[in-house]
Amino acid sequence: MTSRNKFVCVRCLQQLPGTRTYSKHISACQLEITIDKIHEILEVTPGPDCWEVGPNFAYRYIPKITVSPNNQIGAHILICTIYRGERPEGLYILHSCDNNKCLNPEHLSWGTPQENALDAWKNQKRVMSPEQNEKMQEARRRSEKNKARMLEHNRNLAEANSGDSHWTRRDPQKMQRWKEAIAAGRAKKAHEGGGAK
Repeated sequence: MTSRNKFVCVRCLQQLPGTRTYSKHISACQLEITIDKIHEILEVTPGPDCWEVGPNFAYRYIPKITVSPNNQIGAHILICTIYRGERPEGLYILHSCDNNKCLNPEHLSWGTPQENALDAWKNQKRVMSPEQNEKMQEARRRSEKNKARMLEHNRNLAEANSGDSHWTRRDPQKMQRWKEAIAAGRAKKAHEGGGAK
């Protein structure tokens, strides 16, 4: 892990002089990565609420940690993995405090993309303009009207087709001719090489 001008092993906290030495060391070091070690390297000060990275890392969105050569992981993802277990496939990392720079393990959890989006709306990170809101409300009104119209149509259709009033019951010969026409069409397609669908 790089802290401006120094390289610190995230496993044993040993300071190393350069990238080449650091890369060799990180591949050989077998010690376990812990949350305390990550916090020490990133100069995190535990507080009553959010735990943010130190000033040396304030220029970054979320610092990345090198856990092995050519394998960097965001510090928040690594802490959540240690604290909550392996990341389930397809899940995002959620901050309950809505502070993206927070590394308090109590504030980190895995969640679905839908939960992530709902969290963003709830915390007003995503806000609609009045025009977008009006368009959405209009679309909802149209959807409700269409739904009511479709239900009415289906109800009327069911009433018209109930009992002996449907044409298939009134005219069985017509129904038979219709079935024969469909069978003939399929046979023709099969003969021409199209295959029956």
